[in-house]
Amino acid sequence: MASHFAADLAKNGRVRTEVFTDLSLITAVANDVSYESVFSEPLRWQMAQGDMPVAISSSGNSPNVLAGCETAVLLGGFVVTLSACPELVEGRSLGNLNFYVPAETYGAVETCHAAILHYWMDQINHETHETHERCFFIYINHERHGKKMKENRFFSCVSW
Repeated sequence: MASHFAADLAKNGRVRTEVFTDLSLITAVANDVSYESVFSEPLRWQMAQGDMPVAISSSGNSPNVLAGCETAVLLGGFVVTLSACPELVEGRSLGNLNFYVPAETYGAVETCHAAILHYWMDQINHETHETHERCFFIYINHERHGKKMKENRFFSCVSW
């Protein structure tokens, strides 16, 4: 799901993206640091303040995704989370923008997460083509982030 969304963002939204699904990187970090750090370590190396990590976790309790979110917040990222069952999950409130799906099966959760991401992409695509500029952040922009941030990067962390 994260790879699909990142590809859509890069192709249709003209946004620089990176997905941490490279098996060599995951294996190296897991072996040399810890599996819990497979997203937080690459974020430490590559993330700049204002970048937008998007964390997708059906359970909302994956330690590696939670650690990635915490690292991204400490580094000044605008963190977006997508989580689900059960209701009292830690990942449900770690981001600046949190999507929680109150579903009890993984199929329903993943379908809802895909719908959210596709709707988001449609909005980005609409804004990009309408204004002829790279405006990835305009859709999620709200009052406390009053300016458009066009040059930042999108990172995606995913775990099931």
